[in-house]
Amino acid sequence: MSSDPSSALHSYSRQRGILLAIGAFVLTGLSAFLWQFWPAATVPAPPDPRLHYSGPFENIHPSVKYVGDASCMDCHFDIAGTYSEHPMGRSTVPISELADRQKYSEAVRNPFKAFGWDFRVERQGDQVWHDHQLNLQGEPFARFRQPVHFAVGSGSRGHSYLTVVDGFVFQTAISWFSQNEHWDISPGFRLIHNPGRPIQPECLRCHSNAVKPIRGSFNRYEPGVFAGSTIGCERCHGPGEKHVAAREQELPVTGDFDTTIVNPRRLDWRVRENVCEQCHVSGLARVLPRGRQPDDYRPGLPLEAFNRLFVVDPALPDLNKAVSHVEQMYRSRCFQGTPDSNKLGCISCHDPHFKPAPTERIAYFRQRCQACHENKPCSEAVAVRLKKQPDDSCIACHMPRRPAGDIAHTALTDHTIQRRPSEPSGSQPSMRLTPDQMVLLHPDRVDQDDLEQKRDRGIALMLLRGPRVALEADKDLIRQAIELLQPALKRSPDDAAGWYALAQALLANDRFDEADRAIEQALKREPDHEGMLHVLLRIREAQRRWPEAIEIGRRIVALNPYQIVFRQALGSLLARQRDWPAAQEQAEYWLKLDPVSFPALQLLLHARVHQGDREGGQQILQKIRKLRPRQLPQVEEWFRRNAG
Repeated sequence: MSSDPSSALHSYSRQRGILLAIGAFVLTGLSAFLWQFWPAATVPAPPDPRLHYSGPFENIHPSVKYVGDASCMDCHFDIAGTYSEHPMGRSTVPISELADRQKYSEAVRNPFKAFGWDFRVERQGDQVWHDHQLNLQGEPFARFRQPVHFAVGSGSRGHSYLTVVDGFVFQTAISWFSQNEHWDISPGFRLIHNPGRPIQPECLRCHSNAVKPIRGSFNRYEPGVFAGSTIGCERCHGPGEKHVAAREQELPVTGDFDTTIVNPRRLDWRVRENVCEQCHVSGLARVLPRGRQPDDYRPGLPLEAFNRLFVVDPALPDLNKAVSHVEQMYRSRCFQGTPDSNKLGCISCHDPHFKPAPTERIAYFRQRCQACHENKPCSEAVAVRLKKQPDDSCIACHMPRRPAGDIAHTALTDHTIQRRPSEPSGSQPSMRLTPDQMVLLHPDRVDQDDLEQKRDRGIALMLLRGPRVALEADKDLIRQAIELLQPALKRSPDDAAGWYALAQALLANDRFDEADRAIEQALKREPDHEGMLHVLLRIREAQRRWPEAIEIGRRIVALNPYQIVFRQALGSLLARQRDWPAAQEQAEYWLKLDPVSFPALQLLLHARVHQGDREGGQQILQKIRKLRPRQLPQVEEWFRRNAG
């Protein structure tokens, strides 16, 4: 053995390094496990920008009340008249206002067939119904008839329809497509459910003036659903209380313009464009910053303080045509080449109060183009230009209409405003994304190293999960979400939305006990949140805590009896516990919502047979035979062995 002290020192140092490395590893793992138990005082949410506004307009403060469109019409009668014909002025209307103007004949494909179902639109006076029927082997198999309560969409491209059942709002499976003038299946529908597709508040907010959702519910609303069904004046101009009071009192306007209400044309271009971005950026995810509520935004303030808009990275040219008009405009040379003092924007071309008639459209938009290009005439010779476009339309060449990959039967105008646009391909590029391809709409306007920003991105990543994410990227997405959310929640443990997103990430990572603690933190703050309860139910299933899972299932079904996934989860749990009467009850209700569901029919078959109801089981087996599922031989064999 060497007696060289330097050798001994080297050996000691090496051992010490190994021990330190092991210790660091253990501490890292331990801290990852214990981080949620460390005491922490909640850091206050970022200050409300409405309380600290220093600009010229007086209607930013949250104490200023909304007054409704009727208060605007007496003074702005002409604008109100043209706006009522604008798409935003017809965004959502009660069906009674539209029923007598719709077409219902066979000439417009009424009835029509899709996915084996027969669809029909029926009208009686100012009431409309959507009828769905499925015939199998020449016999009626399923049918339901839904009353229509609202039409969504201006009609420029078409209408979709809403039905309201016990306060829950659903989109029906039937839509009207104006470009081809016919009825057809609603975009995105493949399976026909009763009452339809649940519609969440995030969808309705951009198709109406304001909505009245029940907090924590997927699609339940207060009576009336809307606080003004069509998009109103105050969505773009802010609350009108001070303005109406000043005009009624005939107070003089001091200064260069009226400061009692926001005029978007008087705003810096950044916040001016934010007014339109409320709704015209579809994006990948929208996240409410901590402490903000969905209706807090006021025109005149930066939208990113109220809504984090995450979009496809503009550096990805292949996805350039699959994004919103706003994103396309920002990528255009027309936008990028104009100075801040006269920055091109939405209202450079579009008048939000007026839509030109079809016969005026070409001249109207040519005039808009020439406002900037008057001294830069088209490089194409007039004869060549007129041969391509006899009506000499600028937008037909430079903003062609392209197929919309996500909306059947319609086309969208290309807002990249290319000098020589490429030919439309007839299809949209794939939207398979990885986490790094999701960015903020305006990344330069926020500090992305701030914990609040990291928290928002973590939530957005969990919203991004689904068919748009490449499967191989899913694990990376979940890992990133956890790494972003944990430090933010350590600092701000009262953040229910953050806990909810973290619980989903931990559950997806099979870290069930940690997910359990996270979702309990969320539910402390929002005990009736359907999504949070569903996550807790899935965690209890993973933990094999069946009685508790059943209790949660009963609770969530009571909150929302129309969500098929809730019925399915509860029915399956009851079957596992062999509570066949209760399982039968869930299966029967499930079939009212989804009459062609093989899993629901199979559950009902098992429930009846296990209760000794062979005749009832035989009836269900006959239904399954008509559906012809690929599992039919196994079902037949099971019935033979268990029902005799």
